[in-house]
Amino acid sequence: MRKRVPIAIGVVAVAVASQFVDFGLGFQQGGDPEEPTEVRDEATPDRVAIDADSMIVEPTEESSPTTEPQIPEVVDIRIDGEQYWVITDASNPESRVPLTLDEITSLIAEVPGEANGIKVRVTRTANAIALAEAGLITHLRESGINDDQVDSRRQLVE
Repeated sequence: MRKRVPIAIGVVAVAVASQFVDFGLGFQQGGDPEEPTEVRDEATPDRVAIDADSMIVEPTEESSPTTEPQIPEVVDIRIDGEQYWVITDASNPESRVPLTLDEITSLIAEVPGEANGIKVRVTRTANAIALAEAGLITHLRESGINDDQVDSRRQLVE
């Protein structure tokens, strides 16, 4: 009988922990367990009836393929290896595209910049090559971008 008590406590502990961590035990979050998840059509019991009102998807501004990219406030450049990965759409800051130095210069001409005068933000990954950053800074200076307009971060990013 004494061996069953620790086992019972362990089972209860796993059940409680599974509410916070997904152990794959089949517990589901949210929703009312009494609420049906699918509607069966009585005429054809093997098929699921589809409610037409629930299938209507209103086009949103985010999902519309015709939305134009928004110009970011500053040009955010991430140097990875020898490539310059730049955020070109402010509405989607997670997506970066590789650009050349000339493309970066033309993008800088389009951005308004922050109130403090920063127009370019430079970050590096652990794979960044120092010569790539030096080439970028030199190109920016030759293009007329002051050092005060460039925020070059020393901390590495992923």
